[in-house]
Amino acid sequence: MSARRYFIGCTAAAIGILAILVIVGVVGYNRLTTPVPLPESTRLVDADSVGHAVLRLEPDNPWIRRMFSDLSQYSTREPKTTDLFPIEVVWSAHRATPSSEGHIIGMSFSPRGRLFGLMSDFALWRAGRSDDGKITRVVYGGEGITAFPGTPIPGTVFARDNSIVWSSDLETARRAVDLVVAREKASTQGEQAQASTAGSVPEPDVMRLLPAGAGHALVGAIAGEGGVAARCLALLPGTELDIPEEDLAGASLSFIFDATAADVAGGELTLHFPAGTPAPVMESTANDLARRITSLKWGQVAMEATPRLEPPLGVITVKATGLATIYSRLLREAVSVRKTLERSGRGGDGAEPAPQDPNQSSSTFQ
Repeated sequence: MSARRYFIGCTAAAIGILAILVIVGVVGYNRLTTPVPLPESTRLVDADSVGHAVLRLEPDNPWIRRMFSDLSQYSTREPKTTDLFPIEVVWSAHRATPSSEGHIIGMSFSPRGRLFGLMSDFALWRAGRSDDGKITRVVYGGEGITAFPGTPIPGTVFARDNSIVWSSDLETARRAVDLVVAREKASTQGEQAQASTAGSVPEPDVMRLLPAGAGHALVGAIAGEGGVAARCLALLPGTELDIPEEDLAGASLSFIFDATAADVAGGELTLHFPAGTPAPVMESTANDLARRITSLKWGQVAMEATPRLEPPLGVITVKATGLATIYSRLLREAVSVRKTLERSGRGGDGAEPAPQDPNQSSSTFQ
């Protein structure tokens, strides 16, 4: 009787454990596949922000339809834009020193972003545990931050929930983790708690420069003080926009662009001049920047720029054609990055990560 009781007890325990595993698995799977909203685009903004831009890509965007058409040559599967889109890419520049900035780029996916984020987190974890001396990984604030110095992926990367966040350096990555975690904690405290803390952190001047209106593909602004605008423009490919600080006359920048066709974009770039700037200086600055934009050489992309003066603003109407060549380049780079991660992952020791609560939103693999 005791042996039978023991067998029944073990069987009941096994069934109970199996049921728990099934429930946990179902809950975890549902959480990963349940559509999630995009995070707030301002979560990477703090008092030290001097640049901010948001690129929002909807599944019906002409750029996206063209890109997925090109993607079909790299995959035998029929890609579904509704699995990942809308996608939002947020760039934020933060004052690091009086003459330098740290840069953060967050890419968020919806509605299946959690699953994509988990896959990315695992790939980063594998890369960080590889024998490749060019790749390192540290844990900060519960997030695994993977650095890729000397590889095709410069900077540091971490994945959280439905977002992948790149930073220009480790110190900026720590700032990004702090900002993301702080915003998530604030969102769980209720409207009353949020209202009580509203205004405790001053809004940076750059946010007041953002063009009004919603629904645009790309919108952003860059502060002009201390040479920030000149340094940010110099980050763009080529040398045409390597403009001396004094040639911008202390102007801040704002911009807005939209897709008008599969490989065409149009919009405006606005120079916000400091009070008291002479009209001839504003005019010459706007003309010079328009000339530089027209001379840009990005593959087969052709740029048109027409300046006009609306004191204290200088407005440049911009049109870009031939953007399909950029899509092709981005796809080739994406394939290269994937191969880098795969090679790094094969160099790992094969150890399994410690299991965590499936409802925990921090990095699963540390």
